[in-house]
Amino acid sequence: MDSTSQEDLQTVAQALANERFIFGSSGIAEELPNFWGPPRVGLSLKDLPRNNVGTLIIVGSVTPQTKSQVNYIRDQGLPVMAMDTGCLFISSDREQEANRVVEWAVPKLISGQTALVYGKHQPDEIGMTYEAAARVGINRIEASHIVSGTLGEISRRVIEATGGKRLIVAGGETSNDVCRSLGIVGNLVLKEIQPGLPSGLSRGKNELLVVLKSGSFGSPDFLAQAIEHLIKL
Repeated sequence: MDSTSQEDLQTVAQALANERFIFGSSGIAEELPNFWGPPRVGLSLKDLPRNNVGTLIIVGSVTPQTKSQVNYIRDQGLPVMAMDTGCLFISSDREQEANRVVEWAVPKLISGQTALVYGKHQPDEIGMTYEAAARVGINRIEASHIVSGTLGEISRRVIEATGGKRLIVAGGETSNDVCRSLGIVGNLVLKEIQPGLPSGLSRGKNELLVVLKSGSFGSPDFLAQAIEHLIKL
């Protein structure tokens, strides 16, 4: 089933309200509760975790859409750091690079700024990353896991060091590794920012306001919109 309007989404939600498993865009979650009866657990927006620490953005996707979103943030003058993905395949080098990124991001967040960290994503940079991995016997799939895993570890260290409560992640595999590193086991959908792209309240070891998105989703200004959205929740 597909929807072209909010009314379509309401009709689909009503038809599927009693199904135990539904696969598709997260937009359906906006309408399903209207057909579930009285809520069993209440959540007030005033109860959401908040502080004055800045927003951490972690980007692992290399899609054209995500590149344009990173460029938009850079053009707005917000702090952006490229993680050197070519030096992650020897443990000592990986630790040194992670330390460099964490030491850059932590003071930014503590001062209330946004800090965006991304893995180098230009075609030549991606090629050099895979070549560096191949030199030590690591294939492309394993290399991608190491890159996203390092971003996950960086996110954990930055959040723990700053007490930050706002996190945005671009990239499906990266979102998975970030959630694993932070001990996030679930996500309560809050509000839609753009079609199919909601904010959420993470559940698990860390309670954070989060936006987790596929790399190919969102307009060029989506990350900027997501920052403002989380601040205003």
